[in-house]
Amino acid sequence: MGSVIWFNPYNFGVMTPSTPVLSNPSFETIGSGWNGQSANWISDFGGSVNWFTGWTASSTQGVGPVGQTALTGWSIGNIPSGTVALLLEPSLTISITNTITGLTNGSTYTLYFYLGSYTYAVGNGTTLQVIINGNITPYTITSSTLPFTQQSISFTATSTSASLVLKVLATTGDIRVILDNFTFA
Repeated sequence: MGSVIWFNPYNFGVMTPSTPVLSNPSFETIGSGWNGQSANWISDFGGSVNWFTGWTASSTQGVGPVGQTALTGWSIGNIPSGTVALLLEPSLTISITNTITGLTNGSTYTLYFYLGSYTYAVGNGTTLQVIINGNITPYTITSSTLPFTQQSISFTATSTSASLVLKVLATTGDIRVILDNFTFA
């Protein structure tokens, strides 16, 4: 995070931006009914679009939890934080949204997260879109199986809060994206 230097005739100092808050950043708080391991869609467990606490999905299909047992067979490594990760299927209409709070207007922040993928149906052209306040940062996935790797995106706050939208697009095939452990620096 950057610092904002301010000056007035009576006092000079450095203002350190506040620490941002993202509810349920590792997807550990979810609705009841999930068996704790499989990779399924929210609708398979009778969940609503608000099944992940703090997050709102645009659909109960194509968005869901995944546990370590399922990931072991996909060769993408261990879940970076906790026991649950988010699984997103490519779609033009499916997304999941949260609100980042505690921002200082004009300050620059870096959001870190872990990204992994596996191929459900052979293809290419899969892109994860991380959208903060309407600004899209694409992450093109060039490998059908991608072990968890940490990614980052920097943004400048224009308010004390910002929307965060995650969306996966694909032109061919079905490379599923697994996300976890959203943190700030």
